[in-house]
Amino acid sequence: NNMCFNLSSTNNYLVCDINICFNLSSTNNYLVCDNNICFNFSSTNNYLVCDINMCVNLSTNNFLACDNNMCFNLSSTNNYLVCGNNMCVNLSTNNFLVCDINMCFNLSSTNNYLVCDNNMCFNLSSTNNFLVCDNNMCFNLSSTNNYLVCDINICFNFSSTNNYLVCDNNMCVNLSTNNYLVCDNNMCFNLSSTNNYLVCDINMCVNLSSTNN
Repeated sequence: NNMCFNLSSTNNYLVCDINICFNLSSTNNYLVCDNNICFNFSSTNNYLVCDINMCVNLSTNNFLACDNNMCFNLSSTNNYLVCGNNMCVNLSTNNFLVCDINMCFNLSSTNNYLVCDNNMCFNLSSTNNFLVCDNNMCFNLSSTNNYLVCDINICFNFSSTNNYLVCDNNMCVNLSTNNYLVCDNNMCFNLSSTNNYLVCDINMCVNLSSTNN
């Protein structure tokens, strides 16, 4: 990000983290980097596993599972293997296997949480059978809704007569009736209509077939 090094020089800088580069040909042999430091493969440290803030030593601690802030020891009695963004959970006791951004759920429990959106997980074994999620909610494939196509805020029903297939950020349009195919950020236009909107910037589309071009 801030400087370049000479490959032909005796330095032979080849491995870089965000702020510094290290010399592969030197006795340091820095090869593994986290955001701010690199560790020496050839040393007795053998740092191999890194999360955002630190690297841990495989030869002593056997840390293998990391979330954003810490790593856990597979060889210990904890056997931490599954991590969400904020924590790791113990497979040997809770059998936590499914994680969303903030928490993990227990597959061995009666919950059987398997499908997660950003804020919650749903139970596949229940009558809900939630399988399709957008950012804020999930929809039931087994219900008569059969929601399959989602934009940021809503999902649309494939099985209905609407057949919503093309979505921009705020809405989806019906290919089976209007044949909307070209979308800008807020709306879609109909290729099959006499307008033939084909070229779009952020706020509008213009008509190539018109005299405006």
